[in-house]
Amino acid sequence: MPRTKEILLSVETLQERMKIPAEIHAGTCARQGWARGKKVTEKEYAESVKQFRQSAGRRRYA
Repeated sequence: MPRTKEILLSVETLQERMKIPAEIHAGTCARQGWARGKKVTEKEYAESVKQFRQSAGRRRYA
């Protein structure tokens, strides 16, 4: 059975689609070392945002 190819989208597109606040998006990108225009899967972006929100000092965004 062939594997389905995961779609890569820019982090800015995913931010908009998932309605992630600018400060959370910026922190996530900084933590991951992602530059503007970086393309990732929706799953990777969502997991990275979740990890950022759970990191020390960011519990208020959970």
